Amino acid sequence: LYVTHDLTTAYQICENILVMYRGTIVEAGSVEKVIRDPKHPYTQLLVESIPQMRAVRNWAQEEGEPTLPSLDEARASAGCKFASRCPAVMEQCWRERPPLYSVDADRAAKCFLYEGQPMLQNADVAEAFSA
Repeated sequence: LYVTHDLTTAYQICENILVMYRGTIVEAGSVEKVIRDPKHPYTQLLVESIPQMRAVRNWAQEEGEPTLPSLDEARASAGCKFASRCPAVMEQCWRERPPLYSVDADRAAKCFLYEGQPMLQNADVAEAFSA
């Protein structure tokens, strides 16, 4: 078990990875697939935040500032814990917590974007690694 916020070291030493947001697993699978092709919007943003070596970066083109939900917003959401910050939020996200969907052979994501995919029984994350 290796707990970290550093995805680069997790990528180097782990075979499988669980991505959590506010104490909830939002994506699980082989580290290669999760880092190379993240499915959950939080994982996508997390991977995009990994520093990249660039010769020139135009900071003036960066738009907006990151926003955090207020404590009341975070507590009020009966649905997905990431809804207040999610770029792909849907109305359903505010009302319901998404189940863990099997996204492909060895990966799962807790997001309504994958509604229609098989749900993992009892949110058993181990099923995401059984392929």
